[in-house]
Amino acid sequence: MRRILDQGKQLEAFPESGRMVPEVGRKGIREVIEAPYRVICRVTTQHVEVVFVVHARRAGIGPMP
Repeated sequence: MRRILDQGKQLEAFPESGRMVPEVGRKGIREVIEAPYRVICRVTTQHVEVVFVVHARRAGIGPMP
């Protein structure tokens, strides 16, 4: 769990370090991989919000608000 939370901190410090989530295609929705999980975050100018932590084998991430 600590490694996953650290990925959110990485995005907070370096928001462009995560890639845009291909299924979503929005610049503010980023992901980093902490195998076997995808950590999907919403990045704003004020904060980083972890939206999903998805096992990499799971297909799709569902609708984004």
